[in-house]
Amino acid sequence: MRLHVILAVGISLGLGGTLLHAADGPQRCVTFILDCSASMQYTLQPTDDVQPVSEGGSVSRMTAAKAGLKTALLDLAAGGNHHVGIWLFGHRLTWDDQPDPQLLEQTAYLEQTMDFRVLSTLLPGDDVEAVRAMTRFKPLDLAQLEARFAVVKPWGEGPLYLALVRSLDLFESQPASALHSIVVITDGGNRQGPAAQYPTSKQQVLEAAERRKVPVNVVWLGDMTKDDAGRTEVQEISQLTSGNFAPAYSAADVTEKIRAAFSRQTPAPQQTNDPQTATISDRTAPSAAPVTVEGKISFYEKPVTMATVVLEGLGNGPVKADRSGRFTINDVPPG
Repeated sequence: MRLHVILAVGISLGLGGTLLHAADGPQRCVTFILDCSASMQYTLQPTDDVQPVSEGGSVSRMTAAKAGLKTALLDLAAGGNHHVGIWLFGHRLTWDDQPDPQLLEQTAYLEQTMDFRVLSTLLPGDDVEAVRAMTRFKPLDLAQLEARFAVVKPWGEGPLYLALVRSLDLFESQPASALHSIVVITDGGNRQGPAAQYPTSKQQVLEAAERRKVPVNVVWLGDMTKDDAGRTEVQEISQLTSGNFAPAYSAADVTEKIRAAFSRQTPAPQQTNDPQTATISDRTAPSAAPVTVEGKISFYEKPVTMATVVLEGLGNGPVKADRSGRFTINDVPPG
């Protein structure tokens, strides 16, 4: 017969309770996507009157976002075993507001990265860039990003969905045993102008997330007081991918929400393997005799290696899952 047994297991989550507690802590593969569209210049406040930041005024959304992202990166670098990718969008090119619009380049960023040649094929609606491949992240890597972060400023359109689809597809090459997630830091929905060469839809994002089984977590810096179709779509993407949507209202709040977003791990939608339970088979002995319980722990259909497994309430000591996530518990009382 088949049983479902709750495991006191598994991977330490860092937010909320514990689902699975890995012996040495989980490896994470996290991609951060930072919105650099023009609206990120506006003030970050609970009631947004949509005014640009003046000299000495409230902190801008971009300033708060960069500070929170740097704090999260410090946390991940200290772990020494995590893979981190970083994407920017809307940061290099925009249209001016003249009757006959012309392209305006973000010269400081392009000078710092020495990449003016990208302008030969780039349009504002396609302006997404992987500024760091998803590889092991160390403190030195953060130091090397400082110069780039220093010249990033609110600039262009908001091709969020294009950034999501492209970043999601890169999870295919990441370790199967790691915990995967995306953290989007944004103040708006998808905003691609009609000239974009790669218009991307909400459905394309959901299909990419389903292929890779990656939750999309959103730290929202925009206005929460008005109806916003773009925000509604972003909330739906977060919900349907088992991610989290978290509005932030102050610089400290932004930092806290970003750290919470990369720390949380949730099951992907419509999965047959629930990370809070493991489906196990037993070798049934006579009703009065102990039985042997065997199973495999998986998360996002990937094995959880070297986890500690306990059958709650039965008094059996913990056992270790092997590198394929399989475990065996002997002498389990029947019933």
